[in-house]
Amino acid sequence: MSVTYQMKSLARLFVVCAFVGVAITSCEDPVPNDYEPVNFIEGYLKVGEPIQNIQVFRTQSVTDTFKVENSILKDVEVVISANGEDYPLSFRDSEDGGEYFYPDTTVKIQPETRYTAQFVFSDGSTASGTTLTPGVFEWTAPPRDMLQYPVDTVKLPSPDSIAVAWTESTVDAYVISLKCLDTLNYGSYLTPPTDELNRRIYRSWEEDAPRFDEVVRSAYLVDNDSPVGWFAFKWYGRHTVEVQAVDENMDRWYKFTHWGSN
Repeated sequence: MSVTYQMKSLARLFVVCAFVGVAITSCEDPVPNDYEPVNFIEGYLKVGEPIQNIQVFRTQSVTDTFKVENSILKDVEVVISANGEDYPLSFRDSEDGGEYFYPDTTVKIQPETRYTAQFVFSDGSTASGTTLTPGVFEWTAPPRDMLQYPVDTVKLPSPDSIAVAWTESTVDAYVISLKCLDTLNYGSYLTPPTDELNRRIYRSWEEDAPRFDEVVRSAYLVDNDSPVGWFAFKWYGRHTVEVQAVDENMDRWYKFTHWGSN
């Protein structure tokens, strides 16, 4: 098994969304059609990368056929600010509907910096978000470039894991993730290359899991090291191992989406 790796610090913009509640007082009431759409924003700022991948959406009624292109808002004024500088974003179409980005890609997200985002919608309404980016950190015990599992099925190492470690960042939370880069052509990464196709690592208790087909697995950490268990792999072949230092907003989002309400 070949493993490549990278490390990034990640900060997530925090956006407050409003929710609309509908009270049904009688089974004789007609189906409500007076749906009021709500704007919402998804954006990530990664230390060392350009300002990009900021998306603005508008919700759609459940009585309509959902189409991503109908949710994307392309006429929003978006400005990212930091250290007294304003960066007005432009819009461009993309495979997932479109994104706002800053055209000058030489401008990179800086560590330990306060960033704010201002959004002005076509109807005059506004939204804003803020984040403090984490500090830069480095591997102290990176994963090896090439790993073979199992080396000996009779005498397996103990503990059976891939131990990795890194220097501390300025935050208290990390997310470690493993991503399979090719779920089809396992043999192309062997030496010498072969035509062998890739296959899943099947486990009986996972076949009905909600994220069975996702190529990425992640885990939440509060320490700057981790024994990455082999059970985290879904396919054979080349993977990336990535550790992200997350800000408070991303920390809350990860707990909410993976562990329920927090």
